[in-house]
Amino acid sequence: MTNQTTRAALALFALLGFAVGLPWINLLTGGHPDDLVPRSWPDLASPNLLQDAWQVLRWSFLDGSLWLWLAHTALWLVWLIGLVWIVTDVVNFVRQGAVVVQRRSRPRTWFSRLVAAVLVLVLAGAANAQAAQRPSTVAAAVDDRPEPELLSSPALQPVTTEVRPGESLSSIAGRMLGDRDRWPELWEHNRGVVQSDGRALNNPNLIRPKWKLTAYVSAPPASAPPSTPPEPPVATPPAARPNEHPEPDHAEKREEPAESGVDLTTGAYVSLGLAAAIAATYASVRLSRRRRYRVGSGDRSDLQEQVAPAVRELHTAADAADDHASTDSVPLGVRESREFALDSAAAKGLGLVGDGALPAARALLLHALTSKNVRIVATEGDFKDLLDGDDVSICLDSLVLVSSLDAAIDEVEATAMTQLVDDVVLAQLLVAAPSRNAEPRLRMVVENVPNLTAIMLGTWTFGTTVRVESDGTVGSWQGDGTGTLEGSRLYNVPADDLRDLLTLLEQAERTTTDPPSEVQQPPAVSVAEGVQEGLRSGKPLSLRVFGRFELNWGHGDLSRDIADVLAAKQREVLVYLALKPEGVRREELNKAIWPDSPSSRPYNSLHTAMSLIRKSVANTTDDAVRQLVLQEDGLYRLDPEVVGVDCWQLNNALKGPTAGHDDELASAHRILAIYRAELAENLRPSWLEIPREALRRDVLDALNRLAKQSADPEQALAILEQMLKLDLYNESIYQNIMRAQVKMGQREAARRTLELLRKALRELGLPPAAETLQIMEPID
Repeated sequence: MTNQTTRAALALFALLGFAVGLPWINLLTGGHPDDLVPRSWPDLASPNLLQDAWQVLRWSFLDGSLWLWLAHTALWLVWLIGLVWIVTDVVNFVRQGAVVVQRRSRPRTWFSRLVAAVLVLVLAGAANAQAAQRPSTVAAAVDDRPEPELLSSPALQPVTTEVRPGESLSSIAGRMLGDRDRWPELWEHNRGVVQSDGRALNNPNLIRPKWKLTAYVSAPPASAPPSTPPEPPVATPPAARPNEHPEPDHAEKREEPAESGVDLTTGAYVSLGLAAAIAATYASVRLSRRRRYRVGSGDRSDLQEQVAPAVRELHTAADAADDHASTDSVPLGVRESREFALDSAAAKGLGLVGDGALPAARALLLHALTSKNVRIVATEGDFKDLLDGDDVSICLDSLVLVSSLDAAIDEVEATAMTQLVDDVVLAQLLVAAPSRNAEPRLRMVVENVPNLTAIMLGTWTFGTTVRVESDGTVGSWQGDGTGTLEGSRLYNVPADDLRDLLTLLEQAERTTTDPPSEVQQPPAVSVAEGVQEGLRSGKPLSLRVFGRFELNWGHGDLSRDIADVLAAKQREVLVYLALKPEGVRREELNKAIWPDSPSSRPYNSLHTAMSLIRKSVANTTDDAVRQLVLQEDGLYRLDPEVVGVDCWQLNNALKGPTAGHDDELASAHRILAIYRAELAENLRPSWLEIPREALRRDVLDALNRLAKQSADPEQALAILEQMLKLDLYNESIYQNIMRAQVKMGQREAARRTLELLRKALRELGLPPAAETLQIMEPID
């Protein structure tokens, strides 16, 4: 009998003992209900009613019958209340799947926990029985066969194949390795590997179509003379014949497994999946800021926030990497250059010890927060330890912080009971330091609650304990749930990075904002002396930073783009200098473009980039332009006599109509002709996000000012509609358009504008603001 069965039997025995044993003992000791009900009732009209009642109670007290009556009656009441509680819990579970225990009295909680222990085990066993659709006869063969040593030969190469419907490990072994009995080799090298659907191979009898499995097969033999055709590789189907012109479409695709981790300069080591999730979250925050900005306010306060180093580097890593499919599982680390996840059912809880224990727990927490359908439960004290002693002030929907370990266990139990009968499976991650007092309950929850991953900040004697070094490598481990961890490196995150990334996730969840600030005049754009004319004629080079980066040499039809001779970092340097026409010191320029440059020689990359820019431009222009960037008085700046910049021209256009004779629509057209798209749209460094958004707001504010100054409603509406093309997510633009359309009597057009807003905000998962809907009230 297993421990789970023993606990279920004890819980069932306790419930039966209460439901059946308590009334049996009551009856046996003379507590029959007929004997407890008075056989006659006093005459309420008798003048001696109180005196007679007092005498009866007095004699009952003296002979002890009153105490027996009270005891039997109390036992019947307790039995009746307990029976109602038991039936209520069972009915609630069957109908709603919920047995909420965290806000109940202690006796009520006892009954609920007994019911939960029985029902969780019974239904979990039924679910496991349904999952095991295949016989487990081949599983026993693992222990009878010697462990394969597939990597001992240098002639072996990895071969990846996709699981086909109806296949098993043995059939795949026959197809790839030529021997169905070699399936343990596939099991050994693919066990725990996270697949594209978020699941992992944890049962040799259960594999799913479209999973990717890797086997190590002999390298193809060297080419031989045509008279002796080579033997087919082992990985080909047995029916295949040697062919001088093999069809590549039918050959197995061989791929070297790629490294799945990203090392950051902050000391963190995380997965590409987390990098992609953080990059998407950062993009969501930026779009949310664009949506909230009130055009014409001149507010730039939200653009002053510095991008955290971890966010910046993960954003860069996600852009450089291939698309990484999101998964429902929580990855643990990298083993043999392959990402693997923790098998929570087999591990029965993971204890982390050593110098790298807290960083590894932080990484697991972050990966869980960015995964699908995962709920994290932790105590405030343990969460404070993860933040290196800082106060807990994070508010996330998927993160539940409770006061104690007992409260955390109650939360996990309540959620588990709710989810057992629901169609949507919600995985849970419990992060806690094990406690001796709560150890029995904790062990029962870890072993019996499905879809629960327990991370223990300390030794966990009932499951798996891993000693993690400071760099995330595994020093030693105990327990069978994780398989072999030799050569593994767990993901790890410093406390500062955890705070920064949690702050970003919290910002992404915010859907309400403070009331918009009072509309004020946007600050005037300052333009350095000597560059007022912007793109003047006669200059050999013209730099266009709006839209795709272009550096044109020549004039008219003879002009050609020479941007291809510049590397990405060199283009970034020129964009930064275009934004600073008055010049910039090398410290500022270097920090923006190379924020992670080594402290010993921080300006090497900057000096190299400047030298390459000079040489590339000189070579391309046949020495017609030898110096594009000037260095004067400790400042780097673009030479305004050599290059014209569209950004400088925009600065002049944003001042408003020139010479007092341009109308507002002509000024708007001139601005839009220069600002053809966002700043350097084909460059994606993180430092560009703030100036890119600031310039977008400068243009929107200027156009909004022109629309307000226009005396022609049609002209004003045309300018507003042009603004919408620059920012599809800014809700205040839609509001201004709708107000103008309502004022002009264009009701259907206003309704279409509202639908366009709803469609744009649907991408952000947000509804229109109440202020927007109020605009439509007069016509609805």
